[in-house]
Amino acid sequence: MDSLVSTAHTIESAFDPAQWMVVVAFHKSTSKQFPAALELAQQAGRYEVIPFGGTPMHVAGFAPTETDARLALALLDIVSGWKGVFTFSKGDQVRNKWTLVEILRCYLTSCRCEDSTSHCFTMIDDPSFVPVKSFSMHISVEYVDTTRPVEIDRYVFPCRLLSHDMKFEADHPASLRSQVQAAAVNHGCWICPRFDPGNLKKAGVATYRVEA
Repeated sequence: MDSLVSTAHTIESAFDPAQWMVVVAFHKSTSKQFPAALELAQQAGRYEVIPFGGTPMHVAGFAPTETDARLALALLDIVSGWKGVFTFSKGDQVRNKWTLVEILRCYLTSCRCEDSTSHCFTMIDDPSFVPVKSFSMHISVEYVDTTRPVEIDRYVFPCRLLSHDMKFEADHPASLRSQVQAAAVNHGCWICPRFDPGNLKKAGVATYRVEA
């Protein structure tokens, strides 16, 4: 733990954590792929060799751009199994590299789309709507419709990746936007250059039939 804290402090002294989407730090390796890793690191938005414990540490800072995201993804693919590799995202230690890889891949997919919102956004029903369910029994030879039409607001949800795990709390004191922002921080996708919780907006209505 002391080594990690010391490493983090060393990196923070050389980089502005808030400026970089991803920071990858690694020592020289005996792996045959080390030259490739070094070349990728040197192409990053910022590259430094930092003395650490008498051993040079190669540190690459990747900016929130398509080019740097591709470089970061390629570098992570090479060094993920090496010992002594430290990965940070906007200043925080990355504990699950596979989640970071998933986020980078999702962002890069959006870069290939003619309209990035077609990939990033998804539609949901009003999170605050809770249908009232009632139990009723009808014995009849004729069809009896016990439902009524209800108009529900539809919302644009700003992150398709996050939408799979997002759980709103209708009675929560925080706004829906703040709940989305907090969930994105917890999941890690807040680092995506396209993520903006302000994109959670009403977008029309839908009509459903619910129990009367």
